[in-house]
Amino acid sequence: YKHPHIRTVRIMDDFLILSRNEEERQAWNADMFQLLARCGFEIPDSKRSMWKEDSPQKWLGVKWRWDSAKGNLFVDRPEIKIDESIESRRGYFANAGKFLELTKSSAEAQCRGHCDIVRQLSGRAENSWDSTLPKDVRDKCDLHLRAAEELWQQIDQR
Repeated sequence: YKHPHIRTVRIMDDFLILSRNEEERQAWNADMFQLLARCGFEIPDSKRSMWKEDSPQKWLGVKWRWDSAKGNLFVDRPEIKIDESIESRRGYFANAGKFLELTKSSAEAQCRGHCDIVRQLSGRAENSWDSTLPKDVRDKCDLHLRAAEELWQQIDQR
């Protein structure tokens, strides 16, 4: 492997490059951007940013901290509160979308699984996006959103 001290973190279609060595990071960047360009992808400067380790940085809606001395990346997981007054498909989709896949933990996967069920249940209802869903559908969706919320609150304690 050409860049043994580089770590990458990929979340959805974004990625983060972690390195304690600036020269190696620059070499990795050059190699990666050359590869991406050959595949027809370009990443303009406006889509790139450089983090310093002295303060948390916002990425994908959450704050991240990099400790280069130990090579650790920390995420300040956002608190999520479910809007219990929702009754529409749009509201359920919005609540389910609050749960992000940040660290690929098993608890995150369970949260997102519950949210996928919420989207599936509310999406199958024959209502419009903004009309009130049937009570039995709302009850099932609420059950899964509460389960996701409880799991999310426990993640940092695992």
